[in-house]
Parts: sequence; C-alpha cells; structure tokens
Amino acid sequence: MNILHYTLGVPPVRSGGLVNIVLQIAIEQTKDNNTIVLLWPGEISRSKKTKIVKEKEVFGIESYRIVNPLPVTIMDGISEPKYLVERKDAYQFVELLKKNNIEVLHIHTFMGLPLEYLIEAKKIGIKIFFTTHDYYGLCPKTILFNDKNCDKDNKNCGKCLSSSPSFKKVLLKQSRIYFLLRKCIPKKILYFLKNDKGNESKEINQKDILTMEKYYNEMFGLIDCFHFNSFISKMVYEERLGNIRGKVIPLFANIRKQRECVSYHTKINIGFIGGNGKYKGLDNLIKQVKLSKNENIVLHIFGIKRNEKFILCHPPYKYAEIKDVICKLDVIVIPSLWKETFGLGTVEAFSFNRPVIVSDFVGSKMLVSDNNGWVYSCDSELKSILAGLNIKDIIDKSNFIKENYSYNVKKFLGEIYQMYKEG
Repeated sequence: MNILHYTLGVPPVRSGGLVNIVLQIAIEQTKDNNTIVLLWPGEISRSKKTKIVKEKEVFGIESYRIVNPLPVTIMDGISEPKYLVERKDAYQFVELLKKNNIEVLHIHTFMGLPLEYLIEAKKIGIKIFFTTHDYYGLCPKTILFNDKNCDKDNKNCGKCLSSSPSFKKVLLKQSRIYFLLRKCIPKKILYFLKNDKGNESKEINQKDILTMEKYYNEMFGLIDCFHFNSFISKMVYEERLGNIRGKVIPLFANIRKQRECVSYHTKINIGFIGGNGKYKGLDNLIKQVKLSKNENIVLHIFGIKRNEKFILCHPPYKYAEIKDVICKLDVIVIPSLWKETFGLGTVEAFSFNRPVIVSDFVGSKMLVSDNNGWVYSCDSELKSILAGLNIKDIIDKSNFIKENYSYNVKKFLGEIYQMYKEG
C-alpha cells in the first residue's frame, strides 16, 4: 500500500508526542512492505507561491516539506484568523500524489494544511483518514481549553484569540532561519517569542471566526474515516461535527516491554511528566497532595520549578531518557484538566510496569482499571486516592501490569489497515 502521512514535522525541526508517534507508525508500516511518504508544513517565505520540496530521508522514509503552507500556530492560536484560510495552489501536491501512486492520505493534524489539498486528493480517488491527535480545526489553540473546557458553540473563540500572537510573530517562528538557529537564540528572546501573545484588548472580527469555522468544517467533511485515539476524542468531535464516520483505536508507545524495571522505595515516588500549562493540571495535583496529608509522598516534576517541601524538581529530559525517568518513580500521575485526546504517559508507564493515576478527562483512561491504576473524576476523589496510596497496592498493580500488559504494535497496525480497507 502507498500511504502519505501528513504530520506536524520531523526531527530535528519538530519534536513532541504527535511527531514521535507518526514517525513510529510510518517506520512500522515500512516493515510491512508499504511505501510511505511524509509531508509536513515548512516555512512561510516572502514569496506567496506554495511549493513542495524534497528533504532528506527520515529512517529511510521519503520526506517532503511544504513551502508557504498555512500558518502553524501550535498551541498559541493567532490574533488574525483570516490568515488561516488563505487559498493555496495544490498543483505540486497532486504531482506528489501521482508520482508516488498514493492510495491513502493519512492526516495527523490540520495545522498548515490547505483545504485545496484535500479537495484535489478526493478528485483523484484517494481515501482520506484523520487521526484525532489534537482539536485543531475545532480550536485554533488545539486543546479547547481557556481556563476551563470550552463550550461546544465556541462562543468565546474570538475573545480567546485576542491574546494570541500576531501573524508576523507566527511568521517569524515558522521561518527557516528560526528553525535553523533556535538553539543559538538567547533564552530571553525565546521566552519573549513564546510568551508575548500580543495585545489582549485587540478585537477579533466575528466574520473572520465564522469564515474560519466554515473552512475547517469543509475540511472535516472531506474525511472518509476518523481514527479516534480514544472515546474522549470521539465524544468531542461528534459533539461538534455531528454524525461522523470513525473508529476508536488507542495509540501505542514505541517502547519494548521492560520486565526488569521494577524497584520500590521507602517513600512513594509519584511523577508528573507533563508540561507547565494550566490545562495539564500540575497546580491542582500539588494542592491535592498537600491536602491528602500523606507524608510518604514525594512528587517528582521535570523542567518545572516549584518550592513545596514534598516536591523534587528535575531538569528537562529527552525522550531517549524516559526509561531512567520512569524507573525513578512508583506511580505516574496524569491530572489533565482539558479533554486530552489520548495521553501517551499511560502506555509509557505500563511499558515500565508502573501504575497510573489519571483524571476522567484523559483519553487513555480507557486502558486503566482497578488492576493497573486509578481514575478520578473530581478533586475529592484525587485527594482520597493520594491519601490512601501505599506501597502494597502499588506492588500489586505493578505485578498485574508486568504479567498482563503487552506492547502490541502489530495489533494497532492491523486495526489501522482494516480502517484503510473499509474506507
């Protein structure tokens, strides 16, 4: 089968969970004798012309970048949404599809992707699939969260975007020179680029919001089948798009099952391995640890500074170091406040025989039972879990995971291939 994966980028230009999981899917699919092509949004240049440029192969897989795609806003949004719906020429994209005899277009995000690409792919009979890694297309900030989970009518979308970066700032962060030199850019400038979101009093034209919603609804309407990575993402997309065709297939972690990585400590070491955004729920977790009065708990955080006596702060880690990180811990906590589409931390923890505590908002809760972890739906339940946390229960759950959880990428791919077949 000839498959084109549209993704957010490839290392070292981009990193993160979405980038890693798409790359691993592509690598595994090549092992099954499929022909795989990667396509991703590159820089926006002074020239308005959209073209596709061949890049170096990634693990033996052909890779192409789009020059002058639509803006890639990541999680910041944009204060001028009219730039998200600009018309783009799809001629070179069609040539790429024909040259590689592409049968399946598998989209992993709408960021940077022009509507015209989907329209032209449909015209030549290519099946289009979409994995719900994020909520981009429903939300320009990807997470449908602004202090709290957003209403399904998006009535506050304009107000939320008013504090987002301008098009010029998005342009700078999407430039070729930024990609090449960002490791050399002083931290103060990087902090400014990341955190200065523009003028909060700027009003967004409601007509631009409606045009943007119409644009992305048209894109969603061209999807043949949605790959929901959890029942959470299925619920959110169906609430906003109505009756859409799709299949729930949970993601996997590309970590070979570790049987030896089990060690226990005199203290209960719980780990938060997420980021610092409010939507990740760290501050709420800290509050509930304090209220639980369980003096045996030590909370480990990474790349984030906090001053509580029960917290151990570690430097940021690279994904290649994840074994060393998780093996320091007894339990992984994913306290998300947003409706997280999946949450790879759960399967990463299971790969190292670690139980998890997850909020009811985490998509990967579908993999969690009383045998391998805890799921909570409110603060009082989280406090109660933390208060009663003990080594015996942790060992019992770890032993269950060790004997029953298996890394099974073949099962995942089998379900994906079946989805492709059914169209």
